[in-house]
Amino acid sequence: MKTKEIKKLFKEYKSLYKSKLGRAELNNNVTEVKFEALEVAEELLFNYPVEWEDFGVFEDIVIEFNAEGYFHEVIERAVPIYNYKLFDWARNYYEFIDDAKQEGLIEDSADLIQQLRGGYYYHMEQLLRDTLDEFGMFLEKAEDEKARA
Repeated sequence: MKTKEIKKLFKEYKSLYKSKLGRAELNNNVTEVKFEALEVAEELLFNYPVEWEDFGVFEDIVIEFNAEGYFHEVIERAVPIYNYKLFDWARNYYEFIDDAKQEGLIEDSADLIQQLRGGYYYHMEQLLRDTLDEFGMFLEKAEDEKARA
């Protein structure tokens, strides 16, 4: 698929995703973090120098993003710089701090803000991977429908 087609499909996916979340989620902080993952996915997919036409399957593009370090860059930029946003996030997602510690993203000697940042980073990474997996399935479905037409 060409980049232009994929951008159009991502816009459609994003709209469907947001409407689904808007109906399902009542907690604004929860919805806000998931919307943030959509924005991070969009930045990753369309603001980095990858030629979509060079890849046969979407999963290969995701592997390339990871190999080039683009995942780390976009996720790092997504971590809030204001402490109050990290504390807001932690009210609903504190378990990701423990998960990040277990994954080695947070050192035992880390202060509270470093722990919050590490937990947020880990959470955003998980959400980004889930969002990209879902978008990959969305693309496959679109390609199947296009082939049948």
